[in-house]
Amino acid sequence: MLLAAGHWLLRRLFREVARARSAELFTLTVLLVSIAAAAGTYAMGLSLALGAFLAGMMLAETEYRHQIESDIRPFQDVLLGLFFLSVGMRLDLWALPAVLHWVVLGPLALIIGKALLTMAIAMLAGAQRCVAMRTGLALAQGGEFGFVLLALARGAGLVDEQTGTVLLATVLLSMVAAPFILRHNGLIAKHYCGLGYRSDLRSLEQEVSASAQALDRHVIICGFGRLGQNIARLLEREGFSWLALDLDPTLIAEARAAGERVGYGNATRKEILQAAGIERARLVVITADETHFALKLLGQLRRLKPELPVLVRTQDEAHLEDLRRAGATEVVPEALEGGLMMAAHVLLMLEVPGTRVIKDMRAVWADHYQLLRGFFHGVSHESVDASEAFSERLLP
Repeated sequence: MLLAAGHWLLRRLFREVARARSAELFTLTVLLVSIAAAAGTYAMGLSLALGAFLAGMMLAETEYRHQIESDIRPFQDVLLGLFFLSVGMRLDLWALPAVLHWVVLGPLALIIGKALLTMAIAMLAGAQRCVAMRTGLALAQGGEFGFVLLALARGAGLVDEQTGTVLLATVLLSMVAAPFILRHNGLIAKHYCGLGYRSDLRSLEQEVSASAQALDRHVIICGFGRLGQNIARLLEREGFSWLALDLDPTLIAEARAAGERVGYGNATRKEILQAAGIERARLVVITADETHFALKLLGQLRRLKPELPVLVRTQDEAHLEDLRRAGATEVVPEALEGGLMMAAHVLLMLEVPGTRVIKDMRAVWADHYQLLRGFFHGVSHESVDASEAFSERLLP
């Protein structure tokens, strides 16, 4: 009933709230829906947590889900902290010595069992063995919902206090171990897969090498999202050869089905760059919007081919100098470039000659955007802009 109501009523409700152009009303509506769903399940004899879970599912089905996620982020962080505090307070430390052996074996059994189950499912879905192992390790820990189910089981008398303590400690310790497993899952997979792991890497390198074999003086595009695809289309139109690298298997499958030259591989790895023909490349374009990735890739490129021109995309000017120092030939900050293009359109609409507009733009580029990098952050101006942007995002 709740899911049906969410499907038919929530979209209309949030559409009306969006028309009011009030960020506060929108946030309050999100909280009202969550509390109402929790109260509804509680009135039916179920848990409050189940109602909140269903509310999240309903809200995630609306076209406003991204704005909702942004608005509830502060509440999420605070309530998540309180949640884990309450979980820790439920753990009876004085009862642990009597069941210490189960407390040690429980997390091991949970992590190993869940990792093997997830790995088997991934392999049945067609994943390679090492990829399946890394997936299993990444999902091996217990989750927050396990605490909710355990609290319900305790409340219903399905488990006694000692068993509940063991299960609580099992889930809790598996979550404590999760960061270490996530950090080292690649090394673990490499160790246990052995030759298979190296064979998988070699097969990826061979696929990229096969795509780049006939290319010379080509452009390597690192990141084949919207920006990478637009660049590729323009290069194709002008007769330049190119090869793209990405890590999204779905995107790569779709692009390859359309006949595009896209390879699966981490561009920060020397072997992948060499397979992509870095020694024959004319230019490298980094379109991935991750500064850490771009800096790491720039370091690798400068070691392999110091003289190679590299164009890097970034969101704003915050990391512009860091990228230049790392070896980027040119850095394109999207926020500044968008402002520059709009200013150029303004000048053209004011009938400024096109040659003069191009000259002004070239002067800004030559000066590394210095003219556009000064910005006055007025409080009233910022609040008005935020309110207008918020309303524009909400209204379909």
